[in-house]
This record gives sequence, structure tokens and C-alpha cells, in this order.
Amino acid sequence: MAIVWREQMSVGHPVIDADHRALIDILNTFENLTKNGAAFVALDQTFRELAEYTKVHFSREEAVQREIGYPLCQTHQEKHRALVARLLAAYKRFKQARERMEAQGIDCDHHSYADLLSILNTWLLEHILQEDMKLKPHIQRHQESKALAG
Repeated sequence: MAIVWREQMSVGHPVIDADHRALIDILNTFENLTKNGAAFVALDQTFRELAEYTKVHFSREEAVQREIGYPLCQTHQEKHRALVARLLAAYKRFKQARERMEAQGIDCDHHSYADLLSILNTWLLEHILQEDMKLKPHIQRHQESKALAG
């Protein structure tokens, strides 16, 4: 099922929130391709887009964390590295399984794509709703400090 952005997912920073929306859009595109029986090439390209955007997003989010003096910055960055590793490992397993099926002359069903999509959806939502939400009060405090100073 497609992920729908809700205001409760907002951390209160326009760049981070825009990135989260973009990541959700990419995941939803991947899901639509899966449901519509798209060729592996299209799915592969969309996954690569997701992986690249994730790296860019994490870099921006970490810059915001440093700017606001987020006390859990180091821990959060380590979680980012672990998430990227999990993302790439899940895709590698998916791709290897697909290649084995093709080598055996088995048509790769889209159920395996759905499994990967489920992993990706869980990964993204858990990170946003559990880890990134910890940023919200720090972002708000930083914005209030800037408003008072400026």
C-alpha cells in the first residue's frame, strides 16, 4: 500500500520534510512499477534513485543536526550508515535471487518485488517516525532561538 505523507511525519524543517516526501514518492513509484508488472530495468533504476537520494538526504539531515547542535548527532549518523548498509544488502539479496531464477528459466514473479518493497517501506517509516522525530524539539528550539536573535 502506498505511503501517504501526513503532517504528523513532519520534523518541522522544510528541507528534511521535503526530502522525506521525495523519498516516499520514490517508494510509491517503486510500488506502482511493481503492481503494474514493470520490467526489472525500470525497478532497478528506481531503486538506484532511492539509494542515491537516501545518501543525499542523510548528508543534508546530518548537516542540519550539526547546525542545530543535536546531541544525538553521532548516534544518528551511525544509524544512517547502518540503514544504507541494510538497504544495499536487501537489494543485493533481491537481485541475486532474481538472477538465480532467470538462470533457471523461471519467470521472476512480482511477489519478490513486493517483499523488497515491504522491507523498504518499513525501513523508511521506522526511521522517520522513530529516529527523525527525535530531532523535532531540537529543530523547533533552534528556530525559536534564531527568531529571537534576528
